[in-house]
Amino acid sequence: MKLKQATVFRIKIPLRQKFKHANAERAVAENILVRFETENNCTGWGETIARKYVTGETTEETFEFYKKFIPRLIGLDFKSPENIRSALSVAELEGKNCARCAIETALFDILAKQSGLPLFKYLADNLDSVRIVSRGPFYYGGAIGLANGLQTALSALKMRLFGFSKVKLKLEKNLAGDIMRLRVSRLILSKKTDLRIDANEAWDIQYAKLISPYLSKYNVSAVEQPFLKDRPELNKTFKDISPVKIILDESLCTVKDALNFAGNKYCDIFCVKIPKFGGILNVLEIFNICAAKGIPVQLSCQVGETAVLSAVGRHMAPLCPTLMYLEGSFDRFLLEQNVCSEDITFGFAGKAGLIEKPGIGIEVDERKVENLAVETIRI
Repeated sequence: MKLKQATVFRIKIPLRQKFKHANAERAVAENILVRFETENNCTGWGETIARKYVTGETTEETFEFYKKFIPRLIGLDFKSPENIRSALSVAELEGKNCARCAIETALFDILAKQSGLPLFKYLADNLDSVRIVSRGPFYYGGAIGLANGLQTALSALKMRLFGFSKVKLKLEKNLAGDIMRLRVSRLILSKKTDLRIDANEAWDIQYAKLISPYLSKYNVSAVEQPFLKDRPELNKTFKDISPVKIILDESLCTVKDALNFAGNKYCDIFCVKIPKFGGILNVLEIFNICAAKGIPVQLSCQVGETAVLSAVGRHMAPLCPTLMYLEGSFDRFLLEQNVCSEDITFGFAGKAGLIEKPGIGIEVDERKVENLAVETIRI
């Protein structure tokens, strides 16, 4: 398949409610969508979300990069995953994982469509190291943002009534406030609910020691990214004083990071987000590393993903041998609008099935995308 043209959309979508954590507060999703079209008129869609505090990339920089890089792909012939790997293994993409993500996922959408296969099956059939380990159903977890007592209570009640068995609670570095959030959440959620927390780099080791007894008291299963991303050694110090498992997120952005952390005692669980790792191929490599080392995976998302990334995440879930937590597909619960007519939001209790249509399995409505776009490039 030779690429004939490309369109890049920088879009903004209001969120139904603000979502806050220790690193940011968001009321609007700011994403980039890439649409490729081949000479035989097959289209593929990709999406990315840049977070400067995670990979160092910004939406503005990524959009500008596409103006220079994507024209180089027009006219190239993509027939296999190896063609994609080769075209994207260039110096210009070093340190640009978020930029790589949208390009790669759009190309894989086309390859899978042209094979008549859903993405997860196309990947299993065409990559030696990949196999389908589960056909679902899959169960997504709920999330409670950083909020005051009443808002935390209302969110926890929604989580319980909706039947979530796994919930993540955002904390900060405020002992009284964090204890309140833990107490309220555990009081309202079922005793059987797996409650984990996410500090988004807010803690230092002194604060971690202060809050540690309360993590045990309220039966917290894991804490995500407690310390600054460049201080992973603090995780080992914390593990010496607390039995709570540690999930790495911001510290873990590349395959090299995964290899380094797989061989030490700095964490227990890897948080895998498709944009921060640069797309499908790197995510699958992370899955293999985790399978070899017995490391559980939290297959996660960026706040504000449209149905495009939600769908790609759904195709990754059946390919992860050590899947422990699943996050994403919040579509209609979080976004005021979306980019397709189908609704692939998870159902009651977070339940979701496989997407069986070819490619990523959704029909993106370009008119909706154009209405959401604040800037567009046509190549």
